[in-house]
Amino acid sequence: MIRVLLAGGIGSVARVLVAVLSLGLTVAFALGSGVDETFLLLGVPLTSAQRVLVAAFVFGGALFWDNAALRRMLYEHNTSPRLTWSDPKVEIRANGSLHLEVFCENTGPTESVAILRGGSAWSGTHQFAMPVLAGSPILSSKINQTAHRWLVIADSPANVGFSNPGTHPITWMMVYFDNARPNTHGYLTQETIEVAFSGVGAGIVQHPAFLDMTSTNADRHHRYLKYQREMRGAMARAAKTAIESTP
Repeated sequence: MIRVLLAGGIGSVARVLVAVLSLGLTVAFALGSGVDETFLLLGVPLTSAQRVLVAAFVFGGALFWDNAALRRMLYEHNTSPRLTWSDPKVEIRANGSLHLEVFCENTGPTESVAILRGGSAWSGTHQFAMPVLAGSPILSSKINQTAHRWLVIADSPANVGFSNPGTHPITWMMVYFDNARPNTHGYLTQETIEVAFSGVGAGIVQHPAFLDMTSTNADRHHRYLKYQREMRGAMARAAKTAIESTP
């Protein structure tokens, strides 16, 4: 923007500065009457010049506050961990169950540490068992990718129809926290893949190798908040049902 203004000459710069100053003084003058009334209540009358000066400080403070809030909104998740998924492998076993293996890693900044809370997987109405040790830390793979990759395994119950040829959608999710701010910065990563099966054995994953790469940390945080609301709602409904069914 500065280059554009300079290209237009010093006169353009001066006109822009005058316009900004005029706007600020106009707002300050508009605020001035309210500031004057406040000071009158405190027994300190102000002159016109003093009203404009004080109101200018109020206006500047409000702008600074808005800019700080905007910076927090845009950058508060920049240092957080970011779980991503790669190399999913899926197979149908002889007992009709589905077995999923997928690698998880923290691709966030070097200093970031993700703390796992838990995860789940499903296909249609079928839930998978996904053993996750809650509280486990995942260091950034930027330190050492091989050492900090974590293999996630999930298994469906036996004999639930996966032995039939065709394409099955499989979804999994993981909830995790930023170790530096565990009370306020929770995240949820979720991915769905389509897997084509011809029968018992390995399926063909119809999806790119790296999963959930397009969602931002802010997106994942909003997912987590939505998940929390849904969980609280489900618990409240379950408690209400239990109370109503009690004789």
